[in-house]
Amino acid sequence: MSYLAAVEHAMKEKEKVADTQGVIDILWQDKKAQLVNGFGERYEARFTRIGEYLDITLSQESIPVGFVTLISENDGKYSIVNDSNTSPHPAVTNTPGHGLAVREEFRKRGLGSALLSLGIGIAQKDFKEKGEVGEFKILATDVTESGLGCYKNFGFQIKEGMTVTEGYYLDKDHVPGIKILRGKASFWGRLKKRLSV
Repeated sequence: MSYLAAVEHAMKEKEKVADTQGVIDILWQDKKAQLVNGFGERYEARFTRIGEYLDITLSQESIPVGFVTLISENDGKYSIVNDSNTSPHPAVTNTPGHGLAVREEFRKRGLGSALLSLGIGIAQKDFKEKGEVGEFKILATDVTESGLGCYKNFGFQIKEGMTVTEGYYLDKDHVPGIKILRGKASFWGRLKKRLSV
């Protein structure tokens, strides 16, 4: 292995959060979990359930950096939605109508992808705990142009419509791995991350 290839491999390993499923298991049981990338950067994930809403927030040093909110509907269907179309999520301001958001100064680090992985994992846990036997499905509506690539990389099947682009995640057993980049990644760092998913 060349020196450059060895350095690239080491960087990829440092971006990973070890044992994604283990983090989800702890989050489900304890309602909070620590995520640490290989660079030593720590994030705290918190899980809250209010009725059929599953809410996960991610913070760094007590500063909320992002959230994902899902609602459990019926027959194994979950939707990524905000709990209100008029008031913003407490973790991130100016987010009415959004079910997944990361504060602007924390973007381009893979935190949205991490939240999406955690949301998928928590929905899978909920689905299995309820003993659902039907089809497992996570629906993302109003997928923005900038979010389209992220959802596709996660295995969402994208259905483009006239006014709304929807994505469906159907795998009830696989949780995508979590990778968190160090600080704000360069263009090349983000490109390599996207190509490796």
